[in-house]
Amino acid sequence: MVFLWGRCVRADACEEQGGAQAEFGDAVAEAVTGALAPVQAGSSLDGRISAGGSHTCGVTSAFRAKCCGNNLLGQLGDGTKFNRSIPVNVRRLREVPKAGGISGGTGHTCALVVDDASNSFPWCWGGNSSGQLGDGTTLDRVKPRHVITLKKEVTAITVGSYHTCALKDDRIAKCWGNNNSGQLGDGTETNQLIPVRVLGFK
Repeated sequence: MVFLWGRCVRADACEEQGGAQAEFGDAVAEAVTGALAPVQAGSSLDGRISAGGSHTCGVTSAFRAKCCGNNLLGQLGDGTKFNRSIPVNVRRLREVPKAGGISGGTGHTCALVVDDASNSFPWCWGGNSSGQLGDGTTLDRVKPRHVITLKKEVTAITVGSYHTCALKDDRIAKCWGNNNSGQLGDGTETNQLIPVRVLGFK
């Protein structure tokens, strides 16, 4: 069972989607004041959960990825840009591992997806203004896209505001996206559209 609390940052989105806790998967609230005490999220979010800037994603007990909340950039991954007040399925994803399986940023989301051979592959969706999806472009994506150059060896993924990092099974870390403060750790302050190695990590 998942409980969350706080204030919706976009009142118009909350009103359109049924209440103050739009990003929490609680479609019954009517005021736009937010929850000062914990409220139960949609019952489908029973596994790992991650809160982004104004959206929430989680993994169900059946290892399915679901998201709710603000969807201006496609960060819910349901193929639309409509805000959702209850969790919706993320398109294109199969089983998602609970451990290190999903992570949300300011306007994008990434997850590790397990194939039939139990290999984990990183997929990302949503805002991509700095290349934080790792697909080699700066185009926003409303459905998950595979992170290019990273294959089955990825064991964990984490998302910052506008950048993303992943850990491989050989303990090498790679990051991509916004790098204006050197947050990718590659020795530069240049944005990267595809994963680059973090120097000094192994």
